Amino acid sequence: MDTTTLETLREKTKSVRIAMLTTMRGEDHHARPMATREMGEDGTLWFLTAEGTNKVKEIEKNPRIGLVYADPGSECYVSFSGTAKVTNDRAHIEKFWNPFYRAWFEGPEDPSIRLIEITPSSAEYWDTKGGKIVSLIYMAASAITGKNLEKNSENEEVDLSRQG
Repeated sequence: MDTTTLETLREKTKSVRIAMLTTMRGEDHHARPMATREMGEDGTLWFLTAEGTNKVKEIEKNPRIGLVYADPGSECYVSFSGTAKVTNDRAHIEKFWNPFYRAWFEGPEDPSIRLIEITPSSAEYWDTKGGKIVSLIYMAASAITGKNLEKNSENEEVDLSRQG
């Protein structure tokens, strides 16, 4: 996998701590906010959760997920598709623990903590150069002149599949 591409995705998502994780509940999509713990060197994304939650049950039935990061202030958006699995890797749980999680768990040794490990297969990002203000200036100038001005945004689809 291209490390430059991973670094681009890591850079675009690092300031957005909350992502919307979408799983399948039967035939319907079900999304909820999740705090990202880390994007690994290989692109794996990690989240802490509790055993027995709806998201855990949904992942166990259908591991296909969607994950969306949005930073409206800078007009940067990233979407991942991939597979998830739920693990009880105590070493990683200890590594990813921080006091924020005391709202849900007694501590890193809490036996109900689980990890969601997401292996992305593809991603897409949209990033407006200069953020919202520059974007508004371009839109206003286009409206005034009636011309489509030079594109000031970047959009790329990225294949992250790990084919041997």
